[in-house]
Amino acid sequence: MLILHRYIKTILLALSILICWVNTFSQTHVYKHYGTEDGLPSSEVYTAFQDSKGYIWFASDAGVSRFNGYEFENFDASDGLTDNTVFLITEDHKGRIWFGTFNCQLSYYFNDSIYHYKHNDKLDTLKNTGTIQSFYIDSADNIYMGFYIKGLFKCDENGDLEQLIKTTNKEIAFSVKLFKIENSLISGIIQNTYNTTSKLIGFDLGLKKQSNPFILKLDKDRGFSCNFNEYKNDVIALIRNTLFIVNKEGGCRKINTPQLFPIEQVIQQVKVYGNYIYVSTGKNGVYKCIIKNNHLVVVDQFLKNTNVSRIFKDKSGGLWFQTLKEGIYFLPTEAITHHSFKNKISAIEIDTSSNDIYLGFENGEVKKSSITHPNQFNQIYALPGKVYDLQFNYGNSSLLIGGSNQFVKYNKNNTPYTSNLLGGKSYLIEDSVIYVAHTFGLQVLKTGGKPYYTHEKDNSTAWCSSVLRYQNKIWVGSKNGVKIYLKGKLNNLYPTNKYLTSQITSLAKLNKETLLIGTKPYGLIIFKDNKIIDIIDKEDGLTSNLIKSIHVDNEKTIWVGTNKGLNRINYKGTGGGNIYQITKKHGLVSTEILKIHSLKNIIYATTPSGLIQIDRAKLDVNKTPPPIYIIEFKANSSIKNTQNEINLSYKENFITIKYEGLNYKSLGEVKYKYRLVGADTNWTTTTSRMVQYPSLQLNNYTFEIKAKNEDGYWSRPTSIAFTIKPPYWKTWWFIILEILIGILIVFMLFRYREKQNNKRIENEKKVIELELKSLRSQMNPHFIFNTLNAIQNAVNTLDRKIASNYVADFGRLIRIVLESSKNTMITIDTEIEMLTLYINLEAIRFPNKFTYNLIIDPELQNDIYKIPTMVLQPFIENAIIHGLAPKKEEGLMLSIEFKLTDEETLLCIIEDNGIGRKTARKINELNNLNKTSMGMDITKERLNLYDREIDKQFDFKIIDLTNKNKPSGTRVEVIFTV
Repeated sequence: MLILHRYIKTILLALSILICWVNTFSQTHVYKHYGTEDGLPSSEVYTAFQDSKGYIWFASDAGVSRFNGYEFENFDASDGLTDNTVFLITEDHKGRIWFGTFNCQLSYYFNDSIYHYKHNDKLDTLKNTGTIQSFYIDSADNIYMGFYIKGLFKCDENGDLEQLIKTTNKEIAFSVKLFKIENSLISGIIQNTYNTTSKLIGFDLGLKKQSNPFILKLDKDRGFSCNFNEYKNDVIALIRNTLFIVNKEGGCRKINTPQLFPIEQVIQQVKVYGNYIYVSTGKNGVYKCIIKNNHLVVVDQFLKNTNVSRIFKDKSGGLWFQTLKEGIYFLPTEAITHHSFKNKISAIEIDTSSNDIYLGFENGEVKKSSITHPNQFNQIYALPGKVYDLQFNYGNSSLLIGGSNQFVKYNKNNTPYTSNLLGGKSYLIEDSVIYVAHTFGLQVLKTGGKPYYTHEKDNSTAWCSSVLRYQNKIWVGSKNGVKIYLKGKLNNLYPTNKYLTSQITSLAKLNKETLLIGTKPYGLIIFKDNKIIDIIDKEDGLTSNLIKSIHVDNEKTIWVGTNKGLNRINYKGTGGGNIYQITKKHGLVSTEILKIHSLKNIIYATTPSGLIQIDRAKLDVNKTPPPIYIIEFKANSSIKNTQNEINLSYKENFITIKYEGLNYKSLGEVKYKYRLVGADTNWTTTTSRMVQYPSLQLNNYTFEIKAKNEDGYWSRPTSIAFTIKPPYWKTWWFIILEILIGILIVFMLFRYREKQNNKRIENEKKVIELELKSLRSQMNPHFIFNTLNAIQNAVNTLDRKIASNYVADFGRLIRIVLESSKNTMITIDTEIEMLTLYINLEAIRFPNKFTYNLIIDPELQNDIYKIPTMVLQPFIENAIIHGLAPKKEEGLMLSIEFKLTDEETLLCIIEDNGIGRKTARKINELNNLNKTSMGMDITKERLNLYDREIDKQFDFKIIDLTNKNKPSGTRVEVIFTV
């Protein structure tokens, strides 16, 4: 089964006989190879396809691969393919990538997943018709499939199968390739198995029927295999070694082809790009041909001795070669070829009169080639040491060979002449004088004379790199700048100019007026009218400021070699000119360009790796910028869908963005510029495909990214917008709500403050009223009347001294009460003094009725601790009036005690041994006295107010004392927080 499998695949890819190669080309194009070590799933690759986004797909016997210029993304049957052996890839109008496999089943890739074709069960019936060779999907989702052996079939949207082109028993469909020309679907070539007749058949999509076939008559035996393709809106068909061109009007002409190749030689594919026809073969790589005067002419060959199955040209002009054993080869440009030699090239010269090319080598060899045989370099001479420079003298048709130990004149008669003049780095040949730039200075050799070295004015030697005549003077480039040879000395005319005194590596003339000066540190200097008019350096687009060589071709294009590549400059005057870089991205094997020469359209450049040959006519500037895609957007560790609007919470502020620009010539080194509008407006350059922003602030952002192709053209920015939203407490509606709530709170506070102020005012009024009531209570009329009567009695009894004392005490009491009423709090000393005066005055009313005892805690600082004004007096008044006065016994006692229970609490105890509250109430009831003690009520209200106003605890309690269950007095405990 495996043998059959391989056989069918070989038949599928095989075509008949290869056309002849006219000229043998041995120069090597510079390819980039991709194999399994680079991520390709297999070395057996059948075809390639570039989709509408720019990704390149490869079909192999191990699945399909999508390539982005960096890595291969591989898919096989485990990812959804119907078979791992994939022959065909195409894209439909919806952007779906379709795959045709060995088992005649179809699948497609869409939105990062692979799906089976919904009518694959119907396609199972076509397995016996042969192997699928091509398929095409129209806008109505009809699928047209070309099969090896049985021809063309159609499967419509409903899964109905129809054979559009049939073969007879004597015919076999050998090459089936579907493509549209106007409204006709070109189907394939049907080969008659009994004669040399073949038919090119199409299908008219408008008429929905087979068009009239084109009969292709072979000159000799029937073709075992054939191939065809579109060619300038016609069809080109290659059957065995016979080439046909068939136009849409039905005309057919044969093209004369070179001699036949062996019958076993297999043609894999015929591909047309522009005017050129590329023929892929099973043994000799790919031939590039063109039709001239009805003859097929081979102009180039790629990958000689390689089995190339297909060739494909991408949208930027790069060629991709798929092989059956060696993976993929990528050729960025056809303009550059490379010659490698066993020894390193050290010098190059071109005789433009005879178009001969001379190469000098470090081992002393000198080789010659002709433009008619550019790949054949024959040795003509050998020096004992390194060849430093080659210069052709058109005056006597001789080649000057400068070596490390001798100087040789070699003429076309192969007659060398050896001189004692040492070889140098650069030569200037004039009528009778040869100037040689040498390590030890400028050597001068005049006819008939001896060579001598020139020196600086101070007779010091000067390392010289180049020499030429400019404006009738001999200019020399040296390590100390530009020198002018004058009167046997090297003179520096610009000693203060840092550019013209820097190390000079090469000199060249753009024209009679303009001198080109190559430097090591500053790039290329443009010198005219005795001054520097321009400097072209890395910032202007040069690959490097270290100039190795300069050359001006026949079109006045400046070619500058540096240590990092070759530069083509179309100089247009001061501040103007286009710079085109040529690097490894374009096919250079080495970027160190040592020497440059040109011959017609061909630029020759020597490098440490060999000789580079550039066809200037083929060296096109790629003006197509690379497409660029944002492939992943991640907030913290969560991947977001970039197809939808991206709104992030304030916690999702660690942003990672991945992107890729599709530029295959950059070989995985695409340059990008990016910026994050909303955080920074400046562009940042990078080669990384990922950027991170670790802690973004709340804002609206737009990320922009663009990519540059190998020739410096930037794409338009691709962007993605996202918003990091604030937490709800920072949103506008919440802020407005906060403001409203704040206003409400301020309003409520104001109202509360206003109420508190009103309440305070009311409390103050109430306190004043209570104090007045207390004052009135203390100084009630009855008390005052009795006190005054007692004073009057004392006066009447002529006890003037007692009366005087009574008057003094009464006045003092009145004064203390009035003064204390101004304050909320008074000291304990003041309170005791006031109470003592009050008790003494009450004793006048009740002479010899009671005694009193005042007890004060020694730790109590009477002048510091304060209590509310006039709080204790009502309790003492009640004790005297209602407790002691009604009792008919002797030895009555009133006790008043002040003591500290802790650091902040003062306890005042007022105790009497009177009749008690219960007996007092009974007496009042018998005497019809229903009065309540206003002093006690006022005192209670005052203490409650003090609690609220000064945030201190004031309280009192009344204890009824008993002796053998009989009332024996009253005890009042008043608690103050001090």
